[in-house]
Amino acid sequence: MKQVDFNGKSTYSNIIVIESKCQFLKNEAIVASIFPNPAIGNEISVEVIASANQDQQVFVANALERVFYNTTWSLNEETNKITIDVSTFPTGTYFLKIGNETKTFVKINNI
Repeated sequence: MKQVDFNGKSTYSNIIVIESKCQFLKNEAIVASIFPNPAIGNEISVEVIASANQDQQVFVANALERVFYNTTWSLNEETNKITIDVSTFPTGTYFLKIGNETKTFVKINNI
């Protein structure tokens, strides 16, 4: 990066290489995205990255801990895209739990 001072003098910074390695625990799944968020239509898409082929229990509950969705997903190693029907969910904030991870999304009806 080049920096130019008020007196016109310039200097360059050193180049630093940064590597990021995401390591999974055995049979771990990470929710990469939930879209659309807020959910306005009848379904959401969930993108899950899995460390290996595995089955994971999935729950969707509201803030009062009422469960609206409870099933087991069979995940393939790497990226999985799964659709959840939210047409019967009332407007509100929901928590999607898969494995040890919880993500939040909002459902909006009647816009």
